[in-house]
Amino acid sequence: MKKTIIITLLFIGLSSAMAQTIQNVPMAFSQTLFPKKILPDNVKTYSCTITTPT
Repeated sequence: MKKTIIITLLFIGLSSAMAQTIQNVPMAFSQTLFPKKILPDNVKTYSCTITTPT
């Protein structure tokens, strides 16, 4: 009985020591993709911005 309590307390202590915390970290991501369709010659620049909820 005493061994079971000691093992249980040891397991709880080790599992809480290895726990991870969640932190909010700002992150920027940039990816360049070319359009799938060929753009007409009169289009000199092409830009698209995608915003995702946080």
